[in-house]
Amino acid sequence: MIVNASGSTTFDTDESTASPPESFSSTCSREDVQAARLPSLVDAKAIQSSISKSGLATLIALMAATCLTAVPWLTDNAIARVSCGWAGITLALALSTQAGLASRLLVIWCWCSISVGMAFHWSPAAMAYTLSSGIFLGLLVTIPLVLWDGLRMALGLWIAARITKDIRFHWLAAAACFITLEYLMIGVFPWKIGYIQLSMPWTIQAVDIFGPSYPTLVLFAVAGAIQLIVFRFLEMSSIWSEDINERAIWIPKAMSQASWKSVLVSPAFIFLAMNLLYSAFAFSFWKSECDRSPSIRVGLVQVDPSYVESLAKSQALTASIADKVDLVCWPESSGGNYEIQLDDLSDADKVFQCSRNPSRGMRPWPNPTCEILFAGKNYRGDPEKPDELFVTAMLVDRHEQITERYNKRYLMPFGEYVPFRDYVPGLAALFDMDDEISPGTASCAFDSATGARIGALVCYEDMVPNAARQAIAARANLLVALINGSAFESPFTLFQHRMLAQLRALENRRYFLRCAATGETCVINPFGQIESRLPMQTSAVLVSDVGLLESRTFYSQFPWLFPMFGGALAGSALWRWSRRKV
Repeated sequence: MIVNASGSTTFDTDESTASPPESFSSTCSREDVQAARLPSLVDAKAIQSSISKSGLATLIALMAATCLTAVPWLTDNAIARVSCGWAGITLALALSTQAGLASRLLVIWCWCSISVGMAFHWSPAAMAYTLSSGIFLGLLVTIPLVLWDGLRMALGLWIAARITKDIRFHWLAAAACFITLEYLMIGVFPWKIGYIQLSMPWTIQAVDIFGPSYPTLVLFAVAGAIQLIVFRFLEMSSIWSEDINERAIWIPKAMSQASWKSVLVSPAFIFLAMNLLYSAFAFSFWKSECDRSPSIRVGLVQVDPSYVESLAKSQALTASIADKVDLVCWPESSGGNYEIQLDDLSDADKVFQCSRNPSRGMRPWPNPTCEILFAGKNYRGDPEKPDELFVTAMLVDRHEQITERYNKRYLMPFGEYVPFRDYVPGLAALFDMDDEISPGTASCAFDSATGARIGALVCYEDMVPNAARQAIAARANLLVALINGSAFESPFTLFQHRMLAQLRALENRRYFLRCAATGETCVINPFGQIESRLPMQTSAVLVSDVGLLESRTFYSQFPWLFPMFGGALAGSALWRWSRRKV
């Protein structure tokens, strides 16, 4: 799609040549007709000429695309998130074919990086906190991470523009490229552009088949459908016919003078219709599964453990619901720092001897009336200089026995360990960490006396699809994430963390509980919908009944299939393009 100086919009094709209509050639000189006979893959001079005529319009469109693709990560309003996301990706598809051949990747990379920087604007301050330094050093570390994520977006659009510029299929090429690159180019935070669709869970129910990359395909299909609708309206308008001689690139012959019927049977609309049919089936099927499943009542305590009075506050909130629930959950860092052999918290002297500072001797809930799940630290070896130190989720029964343990396996980069420290001299010295955490070695499901088999995730792990999937493989019928995000003061950080985690419920068709120190504490149902939540940055308790589902999804058993298919599709299309260029 190309925005001309006069305001008209045109679309391009992969066909080698296209001729102007007879009515056009009969009223124009031979030179005008020859000028209209343009190839579908316009050379650099033609593109640069078009850009010079519409430079201001292109600049405005670039700025709009940059802002619109960032907005969904800055608001929790469903309408604003979806409308801005759709508009931003639609513009991105159009603009990715607009710049000169030599500078196109650089231009796209620039605006994609700016968009990522806007969406995750809190990162420099968070990195400065991690480094115990000023904002300048935090910004210095953040810039390469933003550029990396921006490059992942830019490459997807750039490669797709080389595969095809036909608006009937460009969206599919872009989706295949994005899915492949999101799988291969891992970022510090494993976000995907398709998470914009979380506000409309009825559009992404096939995640249980195709996994967390599926919303990306849906998002680009919507953008492709919008492009076709815009094209059809413009073709019907007087502006389109008056400016036909100014088209920079001819539209596909199959779409010229297309009817609404031709638009509605295009691949994007067919895919979206099939997607909605599956969503209707999935809602009906899994609703009946939820109705038949047993349930338990859980209390999620949200208290920031950073303060001296935090333990007493957590105990008071727990006491207020103790006789109403089957299981109580506390967030990460709310438990003690125990020697890994300790399995009994009822003996205060023994707990003191087998623990270390901070919080030495802590008994989270003396004389509990139900099971409690919390996360602290476990160590092996000398308390002062342990051989291994783990972030550990622990399940404690009514007798204060630690019945189950899980050591966190996916660690937070730069917060719990320093990547590449063995390859970059002096890198570890930049990060002020009192202790470096050791990763756990195995996933597990906690056998609770309530009948639940709990797949425990600790903090960063709820953003990692494999962590939840491996817990399901261990027969978990309930997912619980224990989180301490108190170091991040920005509310954007907290709700973006939840956005990156929300699909774990839908991927595995399980109830997913998030118990966070400062937010967002919430209950997410097997459809990916938030059933209830607590306000952020408050101390409160959330009580909810949750079902215990047993069935395994297709994705949980074959997680690699969809990214491989996307990669094969993008690779074969790119190979065909390279053969055409030879």
